[in-house]
Amino acid sequence: MQVTIDKFEIKAETEMTEEHPKTYKKIHPIYKFTGNNLNKSKNKIEKTVNLFQKKYCGVSTLLEKALEITYEIKIF
Repeated sequence: MQVTIDKFEIKAETEMTEEHPKTYKKIHPIYKFTGNNLNKSKNKIEKTVNLFQKKYCGVSTLLEKALEITYEIKIF
């Protein structure tokens, strides 16, 4: 079953260190999916985002060695 998504957004909430040079210490991407009946495909969407974050995104793999990365999935 294919999932039809009408709108997709990623928003990132971040937290930086207090001292200079200021660097990121936490990143929290929020994946927002909008479409009809997406709750029926919730498991598929979660699996896709989890694979992206944990397996296929080299940037996440690199950054998680230096800072805390958490993420959230919102379905509308």
